[in-house]
Amino acid sequence: EANRKNYPRAIEYYEKSIDVVPKSSIPIVLAIKKTFYARFLCYYDAIKYEDKIDSLYTASHQLFLKNGYDDTRKNDYATLVNFIGIFHLDLGRLDSAKHYFDNALAINLELFGENNSATLDNLNNLAVIKLKREKYVEARKGFKDIWRRANEAGIVPSTAIVYYHNYASTFNKLGDYASAEIKFDSLTSYREKYLQNDLVRLNNARKELAEASIGNEKYEKAEEVLRSIIKDHQKSMPDDGEQDIRAYIELARIRKLVGDESAALTIKAENRNRILKRLSAESEVYTLNEGI
Repeated sequence: EANRKNYPRAIEYYEKSIDVVPKSSIPIVLAIKKTFYARFLCYYDAIKYEDKIDSLYTASHQLFLKNGYDDTRKNDYATLVNFIGIFHLDLGRLDSAKHYFDNALAINLELFGENNSATLDNLNNLAVIKLKREKYVEARKGFKDIWRRANEAGIVPSTAIVYYHNYASTFNKLGDYASAEIKFDSLTSYREKYLQNDLVRLNNARKELAEASIGNEKYEKAEEVLRSIIKDHQKSMPDDGEQDIRAYIELARIRKLVGDESAALTIKAENRNRILKRLSAESEVYTLNEGI
């Protein structure tokens, strides 16, 4: 149901799954189910479900610690710790995120060594913290190394492509839009061909391609990319999420850049109604829209 974008139905099944587990005599099974339910909610809308996610992760962590876990479950525990780190990262709690990523990395290094996908995921998440702290050159070096190691280890591209995405992002952050555009052209083409069902990440790549195109003053190309975001988002999840709303904000900015103030104001007004219907005047995206 989650893959079909039927998110309320997916949540309903997650809840039922958790309800039946306590009848079992395996507490770690319940811990794992809570872990993946929390991760789904974090991926879906971390802010909206913050309290629920925190409760699920806390309960899962306590179940692991209270009941213990042998070597066959150590990987599951590392997965939980890594997911908790992602939750803190999504909410901007960088010190807490680093604490959990470091713990997960230590376990995965012990279990799998340096070039396993679980270990590389931990290293990727630690590099993301550097990106968030605006240490772009350090982050770029880390992402490039992780991408290289993933290729040398034979990790499937559909798994490793996130490392390349993060590497490409550092070029936008450093204002090297020419290099960023080349890299995101390749990335979006790859995602459209092989991973088109992962619409959120595809649109994230398109957003960065549009950013690079704007930086290179290729406004027509940027508008085309942004309208692809809007089209696919509204086809897949109408009246939900923010990716189409943010794309409209960028369209309005482009109109201002080319001197078409009237069109920019029209897009802004239409988007204001869209935001108020879906979110609220207190949302970050409303502030961005009004700043155009």
